Amino acid sequence: MRGAQPPDEAAASRLGFGKHLALLQQLTEPPSLNVFPDNQIPLAIFRRMQFAWRALMGPDGALHFLGMDWSTLHRYELAYGLDDAQRVDLFQCLEMLEAAWLQEMHAYQAEHRKARGS
Repeated sequence: MRGAQPPDEAAASRLGFGKHLALLQQLTEPPSLNVFPDNQIPLAIFRRMQFAWRALMGPDGALHFLGMDWSTLHRYELAYGLDDAQRVDLFQCLEMLEAAWLQEMHAYQAEHRKARGS
């Protein structure tokens, strides 16, 4: 998050977020990445759209992610002033990022189901 301050451990504990401090740090201090210039806009948009996932609650009580909600993509395309060719490239990049994220998430969920014996 642009402009976010690193979490203060004492304040996090006082507010009851002490056990979630690692998550707060991940949100405010994302890991640095070396990204090729052509991939910077797609990655920035993907990160902003990470809260726009379509998911269903399964019979096991877990969320099952289906894919991204693409309805907000046009806002980012406009914000970045992308032309038609750039929009096609962006969409292809986002499709690859979505597929990779879903593959990782499904593997993560399967691993945790196996660990729980479900």
